[in-house]
Amino acid sequence: MATHCDTYCVIPLSIQPEGEDFLVGSQDLQEYYQFPEEGVRIIRQLQQGAAVADIKREFGDAVDIDDFLNVLLEARFIHAPDAPPPEASGTDRRWKFAVPAPIASLLFSWPAWGAYCTLIAYALTAAIADPRLRINPTALYLQDHFTISLLTLLVLHSCATGLHELGHMMAAAKYGVPSRLGWGNRLWNIVAEADLSGLHALPRQSRYLPLMAGMLVDVLNIAFITLLIKALIIRGSDPFIINIFQALILQILVTLSWQFNVFLKTDIYYVLCTYCNYPNLDSEARIYLREKLHQLSLGWAGAARDTDYHHLPTLRAFAAVWVAGRVASLAFLFVVVIPTVLRYGKDAWNALGSAASASRQWDLSLFFVFSASLLAAGLVVWIRGRAPTQKT
Repeated sequence: MATHCDTYCVIPLSIQPEGEDFLVGSQDLQEYYQFPEEGVRIIRQLQQGAAVADIKREFGDAVDIDDFLNVLLEARFIHAPDAPPPEASGTDRRWKFAVPAPIASLLFSWPAWGAYCTLIAYALTAAIADPRLRINPTALYLQDHFTISLLTLLVLHSCATGLHELGHMMAAAKYGVPSRLGWGNRLWNIVAEADLSGLHALPRQSRYLPLMAGMLVDVLNIAFITLLIKALIIRGSDPFIINIFQALILQILVTLSWQFNVFLKTDIYYVLCTYCNYPNLDSEARIYLREKLHQLSLGWAGAARDTDYHHLPTLRAFAAVWVAGRVASLAFLFVVVIPTVLRYGKDAWNALGSAASASRQWDLSLFFVFSASLLAAGLVVWIRGRAPTQKT
């Protein structure tokens, strides 16, 4: 057993009640843990300068103080009086985002909500009145201009994704919570992602708006693009341009539906974690599944653990969804995504040996190269992310 100091220094921590427990964490370290009331009492006594020996006398055998201090030391929430306070990792390459709360609050004021509802209602009314403004399910079916369509949609969808993440960060800033923007992946898809771990410092009911704000921005984007298409039709714009924006709406709708894949740490996943008061649902599900795999394989695979799970019924249900979602995603990858990209490669190869014009040959070839490169890059990031840490 490690020898502990007589007293400890406690770094600045946020402490929020979560049902019968408390969520304790540090925005700077991006570490959050659930502790029972006794743990919070110990932390508060350490903050007040109480000696470890005095805390042990108060709690007696009811709490293993040494073990709890080890947890706090591992989390870097406490440090010896003669040691420097812990610092966040210097390898974080994400961009820090902070806006004064009064400015961010303007975007979520009652007049702003009125403007958002008006925009959505106007776009919906226009789509009902004019069938050309409704969702075009064939907009992503390309017959020509493959490469320019792909690159244009890639740029436009990147802008829409940036606005989605900006919505998250502005809503967090409304509550005075700074955030970070970086890149990550969901399986083989490379995505922009806002780090909103600071939301754990807020009461639970205040976290929902920042978590859902990105999806609100998606809906507003669809409404705005619908009205833009209306203006383009009135001006008699080229059908190719109109089709690009119709395809962009489809892409945003796919993004919205993607958020319901809770097995991939999407927006709805974090809403679910908040609602269920289960901040580490994904990580505990992985531990639970490795434990079950160890049992089913008679020790040949997985890992044996004696883990005290936060809420086993919720964990079992999520673990089942996690496994089913991963299986379905892999099936989609091998049955739909990869064969589709290979089909584009076959079409490009056939065009090179046919009487097709040189422009069409180049168009199909570049389209295949870009499509295959995007897929390959996503697969490499996914596989590399799994190799050292067994995470996706």
